[in-house]
Amino acid sequence: MRTETGKLEATSTSLRVISQALASGKSRSWFFCSEDGTLLVKTCNVAEKQTLLKMLPEYTEYVRENSTVSMLPQFYGLYTIEFAGTRPLSFIVMNYWFASTKIIHKRFDLKGSSFGRRASARELNKGSACIYKDNDFGEEDAVHTRHSQNICDVLKKDSEFLAKRNLLDYSLVFGEYQAMTPAEIFEAHKAFEEFETKHVDWKDQRAAAVAVAESDEGKSDANSLADSDAVSEKSEEFLMLEKASMFTPFLHDVARLNQLRMVNKPKGAVFCGIIDILTEWGPKKKLERFFTSQICCGRDVSCQRPDVYAKRFSAFMKQNVFLPTIKPAIEDEDIGFTLTER
Repeated sequence: MRTETGKLEATSTSLRVISQALASGKSRSWFFCSEDGTLLVKTCNVAEKQTLLKMLPEYTEYVRENSTVSMLPQFYGLYTIEFAGTRPLSFIVMNYWFASTKIIHKRFDLKGSSFGRRASARELNKGSACIYKDNDFGEEDAVHTRHSQNICDVLKKDSEFLAKRNLLDYSLVFGEYQAMTPAEIFEAHKAFEEFETKHVDWKDQRAAAVAVAESDEGKSDANSLADSDAVSEKSEEFLMLEKASMFTPFLHDVARLNQLRMVNKPKGAVFCGIIDILTEWGPKKKLERFFTSQICCGRDVSCQRPDVYAKRFSAFMKQNVFLPTIKPAIEDEDIGFTLTER
């Protein structure tokens, strides 16, 4: 920061850097996360900036209609800073797909393709920071839920939206949280039990939660739990509860509720969302598709036409990632619900 005397001095920030290893994908962008973990600041190149601006009206309308369930990234702002003697720097403010107090134990970057989609030895050496890929995804990683069809329908709708805008190369980022202590296991199991036995669809559950949050917002002067100066004592209690458990509804924070895409498992949960949606099917991608297809003898390479990419992406999610429950829940008047664990 330049002071009044013209001297350059360092300044502090509440933003924390997220390493490219943890950010997933091959992006060369820089990633910064807000102090409360709800916002991500990501640098973008000129092509990504132009793509976002071009699709902004349609994207805004789509998000308004589907915000409670869509897995698309939530873009909140696009900014450009100009420095004397250097190129302008553009960055996007968006939601953080792992906006939780829980530790993510395993991460995947899933595109739906198979050729070359395995974590390299160099990537595996990163340990807990490793980003696994499609061919590393096993049956033990799959989510079995009665909401599987709803979730897959949402992913299909999202990918079709991207295909119509000539976009490809996006991924589903998939982070697994595994309960470790007896208390965590109990908490996770109760959340899973409630998630699976409520007689409403996943979409309706999310919509209902947002309705409650919006109603609560209307009764208070606070727009968000993050606005600590404006929250009531009751809101403070909910904030403490929110920090203690990722399963607590974000009753006073609609924005964060819309950000977080979580699916419960018997002994944990997965956090997921679609990322890297600003790559267009242009001359470079067409050449990449031609040469990789020829060199790889028509194998299932990542780069495909947007419509083909979307179909393969949604098919992979339905066949491998979000699956129906192995056995339906059994209801009994005396014992309540018995759920089949994997």
